[in-house]
Amino acid sequence: MALVIDKWCKSSSPVNFEEAGCAVCGQLTLCTDLSALKNMKNYLHVLEAQSVTRAFRSSPDESISEIEGPVLDKSAGDNICNNCRSSLRAGNVPKLALCRGLWLGVIPDELKGLKFYEKMLIARVRHTKCFKGSTNYSKLVSNVIAFENPIPKIYDTLPPPKEEIEEVLAVMFSGSTKPTQDDYAHALLLVRRNVVAKALQILILNHFDYNDVVFSSANLESYAEDAPIVSVEYFQKGSNRNAEGISVHDDLNDDGTEEGDCVFTVHGIVGPSIKNK
Repeated sequence: MALVIDKWCKSSSPVNFEEAGCAVCGQLTLCTDLSALKNMKNYLHVLEAQSVTRAFRSSPDESISEIEGPVLDKSAGDNICNNCRSSLRAGNVPKLALCRGLWLGVIPDELKGLKFYEKMLIARVRHTKCFKGSTNYSKLVSNVIAFENPIPKIYDTLPPPKEEIEEVLAVMFSGSTKPTQDDYAHALLLVRRNVVAKALQILILNHFDYNDVVFSSANLESYAEDAPIVSVEYFQKGSNRNAEGISVHDDLNDDGTEEGDCVFTVHGIVGPSIKNK
């Protein structure tokens, strides 16, 4: 028994599963497979590349410039994985190096924590038709079904007009009672106009694909902060469980969450097999 416990303790030691990022490729790697990047400073010149990085701008008065030196993920610290180290020692650019056009930079706070619907308002490419299914009983559970659009649309003005969002998004609530204002907030159906505005401004200043995008405050004002961005359909239903999916051993409790933000599952329906049916 002591031998079993000893082996289990060694196997569960943090050294066997702790991970950190590689500054060259940005991937999480076991700490045991990482070494100090400073030992490779004479090889980093092969990671220098043009038109890959972009210095962060906080104002349109600032000029667009690149980050000088080798393309590295500085947030990963002074680490390099074994694969990247081997490639650099051979004088080659690692296959997954950030300098191969994979560099993203530090994600601004304005782009973190965006809700699903807020992301739809700042997306330049409209590529899906979405149906939002929510149920409201003792708990709340949500699903999104995304359908492929036959013709993607590229927006030059963001956020898009409200009538165009209504073409690609439908919301349905089902449950014993009609949804309340608290249910809308609980299901993340509301958008924050100031958050959307800041996210778009950051993208226009710093993202290459948003250089020619025009921010429309009029379109943004058309979205209310205290109501869903599209109309909501309600269907009365006694439970949020599907009868055909319930086992004889099921406890019959509703799925979902009772408090906090309601998480939902996104289901993608694309491909030729779907079109032919």
